Amino acid sequence: MNLPVIAARTLQNFRAHPVLGKVYQNARRHLGRLFSPVARAKWTHQQIDREISLLFKDPIVAKHSSCKKGCSACCHSQVSVSGDEAEMLALKIIRGEVDIDLEKLARQEEASKNVSEWYQIPYNDRKCVFLNEQGECSVYHDRPGVCRTNYTVSPAEFCSTEDGIEKPQRLLNTQAADMYLAAAFQISKSGGALPHMLWHALVRLNSKSRKHKSPNL
Repeated sequence: MNLPVIAARTLQNFRAHPVLGKVYQNARRHLGRLFSPVARAKWTHQQIDREISLLFKDPIVAKHSSCKKGCSACCHSQVSVSGDEAEMLALKIIRGEVDIDLEKLARQEEASKNVSEWYQIPYNDRKCVFLNEQGECSVYHDRPGVCRTNYTVSPAEFCSTEDGIEKPQRLLNTQAADMYLAAAFQISKSGGALPHMLWHALVRLNSKSRKHKSPNL
């Protein structure tokens, strides 16, 4: 199980916390009663969004966050998704709700399990397959939980990996949202880099519906 790094750290540090520990346990119980991957992903995203909105009610948080509309630097880095999130996004592609470059996805999938190989891919080829020509997320309302929680309070230029190097950043503390994310990954029982998870979700879903071995959409 590959939990997102920050969510894994939060779970390790706060699992026994009297408040955050209950958030985690309650989330697991609720998600355990949902049998649809899409329903689990959407419920988790709703809880994360609620927690993040509470943080941004603090004017200091709003002032110092460098994450603004139009910035897509983090969309060239590795992003973790749960199996539930991968299935939800794959279904949007299969149903024609969003169009992506499958050849780019295949190239990203080959390197997405290895960080050093990932950053050897040219910058533009590392661009998330859901990032459109205007630099906007084409699945914004269904974007992964990690994309909803990683807010930097460092200068925006620190987010750039155009040189293939990840720079040290200060991130907004999002412990409650992290607990929901950790619970979601564990109930989903799978997780990993977006290109890898999405590619294999497409293969599996197409194999079930069309009896194919590859996502030839």
